[in-house]
Formats: sequence, structure tokens, C-alpha cells
Amino acid sequence: MKLQIVSTAADQQHVALQGRLDSAGVDAVESQFNAAVVARRKPVIVDLTQVEFLSSMGVRMLLSAAKALQRAGVRMVLVASGQVVTTALTHSAIDELIPVAADVDGARALLSSPTR
Repeated sequence: MKLQIVSTAADQQHVALQGRLDSAGVDAVESQFNAAVVARRKPVIVDLTQVEFLSSMGVRMLLSAAKALQRAGVRMVLVASGQVVTTALTHSAIDELIPVAADVDGARALLSSPTR
């Protein structure tokens, strides 16, 4: 599992995850993810387009970060285009709690729109 900080600006940031977001993947990246996403307390796009598998542990990591950001008054938007990840997000109903876009442009639009 890899985490890449794609961009960071004063008003938002963009991180990308790559690999399997299963138990081992979460163990490998969770502290780095929280430091890059939660600790910065800015609106964030989390790109999951290169995630091959998303387990309940991965869903928990994303949901925990989104809730922490929400308490700080900022939003997280997920980008998911792969069938496996999109299905996992839908079945876990996380897409009802965290906005999900099919691409980065859609995620930027969701981040700049009023809170739903």
C-alpha cells in the first residue's frame, strides 16, 4: 500500500492511495494517512482510483478520517472509479456519509459545493 501526496495548497489537498486497502494495507499506511489528511485539517480529495481492493478495515480508516475532519469543520471527498472499490463503498453505505466522485474534477466540484 502506498500513499502519495499529489498536491497541497492553502485551501485543499489531494492524496492518492495505491494498492490493497485491506488489513495489511491499512496497517502499512494508516498513520501516514492520518498525518497527511487529518492532522492538516483542510478539505481533502482522497483518490482511490489505484486501489485494487477495499476491505472493512479500509472503510473504517476512511470513515474515521472523514469524521475527524468533519469535527474540524472540513470535508473529505473520495474519488473512486474502479468496480471493486465502488461496489465496496456502495455496500458499506460509506457513499452516503462521504461524497464520492468518479474523477478528480468531480471531487473538486463537490469540495467547493455547499455541505450536503
